[in-house]
Amino acid sequence: MNKVFLLCLLLLSSCTPLFSEQEIESNCFNKYDTTPLEIFSSLPSDSDAFLWLLKHGGSENNSFLINSQINGYLMPENITMDMEHIINQTVVTITGRVFKLWPNWGEFNIGGGRKSLNIEVLIKGKKYLLMEQFINIDLKLNLPKRCQFTE
Repeated sequence: MNKVFLLCLLLLSSCTPLFSEQEIESNCFNKYDTTPLEIFSSLPSDSDAFLWLLKHGGSENNSFLINSQINGYLMPENITMDMEHIINQTVVTITGRVFKLWPNWGEFNIGGGRKSLNIEVLIKGKKYLLMEQFINIDLKLNLPKRCQFTE
């Protein structure tokens, strides 16, 4: 009985935020302005981009982002109800800050979560993140070591 209790306690504690990690790196590259149309090369010129809003705490990473004044993610398509559209000509400022997020044991092994590298963008004075799969490959490959994941 003690072994089962210990095993359950270990599994529950490994799913807590204690085993996840979040980091913000500043000045990873020079700040510049762009548009969603330039960021999402596959976005048709007559389509708008979307902002996926972080309205709830949810995972520890979401709580960390909300506490860091991140309002959500810039996305090329509407994938959920908590989204608002922005015109594809809207000025998006890429700030030079990188958010590195590691999942906890449960998110990684049960939920399939992986490490994610996101860059901060400013849209109409509010902070959002651009997910790793949408980051320009040249920019991503030329990030300083401190702004990347170390293996």
